[in-house]
Amino acid sequence: MAEAALLAAIPQAPSQLDPFKHFDATKARQRWVLGRMRANGYVDDATYARALSEPLRLRQRNRDFEAPFLVDLLLERRGTLPPEGGIVHTTVDLSLNQWIDQVIARQLAALADKNVSAAAVVVIDNSSGDVLALCGSGDYFEPGIGQINGAWSTRSAGSALKPFTYLRRSKMALFPARSLPTYQPTSQPRLGFIVQIITITGSMAR
Repeated sequence: MAEAALLAAIPQAPSQLDPFKHFDATKARQRWVLGRMRANGYVDDATYARALSEPLRLRQRNRDFEAPFLVDLLLERRGTLPPEGGIVHTTVDLSLNQWIDQVIARQLAALADKNVSAAAVVVIDNSSGDVLALCGSGDYFEPGIGQINGAWSTRSAGSALKPFTYLRRSKMALFPARSLPTYQPTSQPRLGFIVQIITITGSMAR
């Protein structure tokens, strides 16, 4: 009864009533829940008194499951896991995945003074396309960003395209130190504006 009342108390304000951080406030809310149950006739005086005196033993979160970001990814994909349960075989190398977790933790610790708080790594076997490791952030259990899978989140391609751009320009014998040739204005009727590229040291106007 005491544990059930504690669980019923937490949703009212999960952050302020986290029993691991604010036990006294959570306990006070639990007593309020028990009082309301007694006032509404759901428990008698003896049960109420017993629940108030019953000790609450908190157990830290279970951290014994491996490769949590991969597990979450599999659970999100309908049809990947057999509905009846059972063993699922993946290409992930667990020892490599754990080593990557350690590397990320060390790097984040070294970059803490630069406000770097998250990192993600995916290791792929180029010959087969197998995913050998997938780590989406630093500590999976860290409140706030821990369970955001940075390896799988949708984002802008950004600098990932630069090597292809540089390769194309090197094949054209154009290098960063040289100016870009001047192009004629290109009309984009579908977008409703004119784009004019002048030179690499010039400007782009619309």
